[in-house]
This record gives sequence, structure tokens and C-alpha cells, in this order.
Amino acid sequence: MNEEQIIKKYKLDYVDTVLVKDKGEIPEIKKTMVVKAFSEKPVHKTEKGLIFTNIDTREKAVNAFEKIKEMMKHEFEGVLIQEQIAGLELMVGVKDDKTFGMVIAFGLGGIFVEVLKDIVFRTAPLDRNEALKMIKETKAYSILKGARGKKYSIKKLVETMVKISRFAENEKIEADFNPIIVNEKSAKIVDLRLIR
Repeated sequence: MNEEQIIKKYKLDYVDTVLVKDKGEIPEIKKTMVVKAFSEKPVHKTEKGLIFTNIDTREKAVNAFEKIKEMMKHEFEGVLIQEQIAGLELMVGVKDDKTFGMVIAFGLGGIFVEVLKDIVFRTAPLDRNEALKMIKETKAYSILKGARGKKYSIKKLVETMVKISRFAENEKIEADFNPIIVNEKSAKIVDLRLIR
């Protein structure tokens, strides 16, 4: 089972994404996008400068494609062109623990995972109440409640966590959903990596 099949089977809300392996395939850009390196192997894209944001023309997308290709050289596999969305970056991880079975991890995402280590764990499956309890146990909750007047859809985040929990319980596959960007309207998965 690959990432695309998981997204469809569990009806996960994944950000609009196009995989491009040749610059001739780059579509016309109609809204602000992100261009980032695509790789089957784990790569720290942010640290290596392999993510370009605020791409609002095809020319900028081609430019980003060429820069990523040059930086990655023989390891280049293509780029992902994704809709750029604003919001709070969170993560949900799925781990197979020898003692507890399938475990769900939740916390602040993106670069904050390793820095703040603000993560809570539960065994799968999660229901809505358990997912909400997890959220409330993290520092992220004080932001999600509406810090500085910003609004976030905790309801959409809970729905996403329950779907991921169902995936963990049924498929027994380890995975990282990081980041999941939550804003007032949605909780969209931006990156899904299966851990083989």
C-alpha cells in the first residue's frame, strides 16, 4: 500500500499536490504554491533549502525546479508542487510498539517536533473524545483555542486524527503525517511518509 492509496482509502484531507519529474510537466500556476524536492528516501527538505514558497507564476516554479535539480544532482527524483496554505503545523505519527501495539503520537509539527518535544501518545484506535484529550494535553492546545485572535478548526483536526488511527489499526503500517496544517477551515496533511 502506498501513500496515495492510503489517502484515498481513509478519505484523508491532503493538500492539492502534483508530482513533476520534468520541467515541461510544470502546470500553469493559478494560486500561491510551494515547490519542494520529492524523494523516496527521508530528506530534511527545510534544512537543505529544498523548499521554495510563495510561487505564484510558472516561471518561478520552473526556476525552483531547476535549483532543486541542481542541488540534488544524481539524487534528483522530481518535485512536488503543492497549494500553499497558512496555519499551525502539527504532526501525527504512527508507531508499532512491541508492548502496546499500534501507537499514535501527536504534537506540534514541522521543525518544532525535535525542538520542543511536546508530544503525547495513545494506543490505537482513537475515538473523538480520546483524540481531543490528546490535543488538550499539549502546548499546541493553547494556540488552537484561539491565541491572539486566530481561529483553528479543532473539529477537523480531531476528524483527521481519528481517520489516521483507523489506518493504524487496520494496516499496521508505521507512518509520519508531518506537517498537518490546521486553520479555521481545515486540517490538511502536507506530507505523509510511510516508514518501511
